Amino acid sequence: MGDHEYGPDAAAILFDAELDRLIIRFEGLLEVCKLLEERGASDAELDEHRRELERVSRQLANLVARNGDGRVRHVAA
Repeated sequence: MGDHEYGPDAAAILFDAELDRLIIRFEGLLEVCKLLEERGASDAELDEHRRELERVSRQLANLVARNGDGRVRHVAA
């Protein structure tokens, strides 16, 4: 096998249960936002779901940005 540009923690991230949970949450929120827009939901309701979508997106970015020592580098949104 050849050398990889990714460190040994890359495989661990691929099989991270928290990553799976966040991806499923993100996808669900995205679908809900689409449905709410299609059904003419109020701006307040849409904003609430969009804020949650942004929060989960930041959590995903932080999780993926882990460095080799297991600490999370905070990623600017």
